[in-house]
Amino acid sequence: MAELGPEYIASMREALSSFYDDVGSFTQDQGGRPAHGSQADTERATFPKPESLITTWSIATLLIESGGEHVTAFVKTITEPMEPIACWTCSPSGTPSPHGRMCACGARQIMPSIGRP
Repeated sequence: MAELGPEYIASMREALSSFYDDVGSFTQDQGGRPAHGSQADTERATFPKPESLITTWSIATLLIESGGEHVTAFVKTITEPMEPIACWTCSPSGTPSPHGRMCACGARQIMPSIGRP
């Protein structure tokens, strides 16, 4: 197996940190409710059980936040000075695992078209 050089690790760290910051900014901009006049707002107003949509929104937000915690934990393990973190805390976050599926599930709850052609 080829060893990853420090340039690759630095690039990965920067990309993950940027991704985390961008998702955080996007989430903060959205607030706790769908934007007025958006597709989500229209569906919430016309759906027979609007409380189910709000519940789904809340669960998706929680799952995405959980994924963000795993990203920051992983970045800490590849940033000097490295912090010791239990191996089971963040190693699954970068692999197809329940943690990765939580983020994907959360994102799909909010935007079902993700990953579709």
